[in-house]
Amino acid sequence: MNGRTGRTAGALRLRGDDDGFTLVEVIVALLVLSIVATASLYFFVGGSRSVSSQQRQQSGVAVANRAMEDVYSLVARASATGTSGLVVGRKQSDVTTAWNAAVTEGTPGLGDSYPAWDKATSPLPAAGVGDDKIKLTQTVDESGIRYTVRTLVGFCYRAKATPAAQCTRTGGDAAGVSTTGYMQLMRAYVTVSWADTTGTCKASTCRYDIASLVDPSNDLKWNNTTRLLAVDDSVSVDADDVIEIDVLDNDTIMAITTNPVSIVSNPVLAGTSTPAGTATVDTSTGRVVYDPSDDAWGEVTFTYRVTIAARTAQAVVHAYVNPMARPLTGNAYPGQAVAIPVTTMWGAAASGLAVVQPATGGSVVASGSSFTYTAPASTGTYTFRYTFTQGAYTSTIGTGTVVVAAPIPPVAGNRTFETDAVITPADVPLPLQTANGNAANYRVRIMSLPSAGTLRLDGNNAAVNGVGSAVAFRPPAQTAGVYTFTYQVAPPAPSTTWSATATATILVQPKAADDPQTTVSKNQSNRMLQVGANDGSVAGTTLEIVSSPGPACITIASNQGTSWASGNVQYSAPNKTGTCSFTYRLNPIDNRLRQSATVTAYVKVN
Repeated sequence: MNGRTGRTAGALRLRGDDDGFTLVEVIVALLVLSIVATASLYFFVGGSRSVSSQQRQQSGVAVANRAMEDVYSLVARASATGTSGLVVGRKQSDVTTAWNAAVTEGTPGLGDSYPAWDKATSPLPAAGVGDDKIKLTQTVDESGIRYTVRTLVGFCYRAKATPAAQCTRTGGDAAGVSTTGYMQLMRAYVTVSWADTTGTCKASTCRYDIASLVDPSNDLKWNNTTRLLAVDDSVSVDADDVIEIDVLDNDTIMAITTNPVSIVSNPVLAGTSTPAGTATVDTSTGRVVYDPSDDAWGEVTFTYRVTIAARTAQAVVHAYVNPMARPLTGNAYPGQAVAIPVTTMWGAAASGLAVVQPATGGSVVASGSSFTYTAPASTGTYTFRYTFTQGAYTSTIGTGTVVVAAPIPPVAGNRTFETDAVITPADVPLPLQTANGNAANYRVRIMSLPSAGTLRLDGNNAAVNGVGSAVAFRPPAQTAGVYTFTYQVAPPAPSTTWSATATATILVQPKAADDPQTTVSKNQSNRMLQVGANDGSVAGTTLEIVSSPGPACITIASNQGTSWASGNVQYSAPNKTGTCSFTYRLNPIDNRLRQSATVTAYVKVN
């Protein structure tokens, strides 16, 4: 075994073509490999840095483009204050600082434009970017990198005759006033900057600048319409307001140079012929001016016509009118609660009352179709504000005014009232408050009742010490007489001041009426003729024959006895037929009353 091994070992040493690398060759090979690896690493690092830089530049370009899109999204046209929609909220000092910084940094093109800022005085632009429509400066995080965005807006001028010319400061001034023949344009500058972490930018900060012109002029109106079309309009308006309606705004019309609008039908409540205001046309604008009537509410319609050359079209205006709340007034005494009824402008009771501003003194609550106002302890004039609802519509805000004044001390005097006696008595009002010079809302307290008849208080039979407002007397039927009761007067609650006691006297005067023809039989003696059935009074009176009928007809007894107590006249009839009449009147038993008028009774003897 050892012999074989030795021979094999010797054979390996003798093969020259299987010899390995020399030490020098190995060292050289390793050196070449290290050079190649180092070069590859250098190229790899450089490529990675280049890719990273390009990625950040692409993100910066995207951020700048988005900022410019924000500029394009706003209306550049100037408002009445001369402020472009692009610079709303920008304070002059903030713009000046940012503009000067951009000039120092070398932002290109700033020398061709004047800086622009918000010139409005109400509201004034605030410092910082909080109220800027387009933020003057802002930061944006994109792919882990923070970008700083600055958007400057200026204005420049360009000759109208050469639209391709450069827009510069020539042709106007810094105040925004153009020279004749020049037009003003807006120019936006967007600068995006970010930290240079790859060493690919000239300074420690990388930047990307873009600029764009924006035309603040109105867009051209293209006229490619061949068909005239008027479309219905809908507006909402308060009844106490006037509204101007641009009815052409949603219509399809051709180019016009004069007013094409006219009114076809006047405003009416929808579905009725009830007038609801006036509609007129402002010929300088073609707009319709609708002035609702005070009592208008709900849907109101009227028709207008558009006429252009030989073409015409009509449409309906639907105006939804909120009803007007009328002013309310009231009077109260300190501490008194009074009801203030509320009616609409068209006379109906209002509903859905609501207090939208409490009373400046006292308190007020809604109850049904009225307010209950409770006055304070002090006098003065107090107001509250309210609304009501009518269907789905809420009224305008109305004002209620209440004058709170101390009550005038009550006065009660001896008063006399007259009425005629009647067959069927009814309540005779006795205005004891106003008859004594008091306000109609004073109270009356009954101290004693009349001897006959019925004293009434607020529609019910009165009782001693009863208190109410409406006093009336119902006399006995067909009775003339004099009736008295006593009373006192006081202001409304909570006042407890009562007047002295006074007496009210009611004179129920005799009342007679003509009698239609009564047929009696001939050849009768001591008969009764009923003439008092239709007279207002029998009791409390005596009968007086003023003129006799004569013996050719009937003879009236000179002594009537007690016949008149039943309303009868005692007579005798001859033994022949005929017709006649006689007159009579009623004399009062109480000399404080007067005689009745003289009346006629007609008789036929058959």
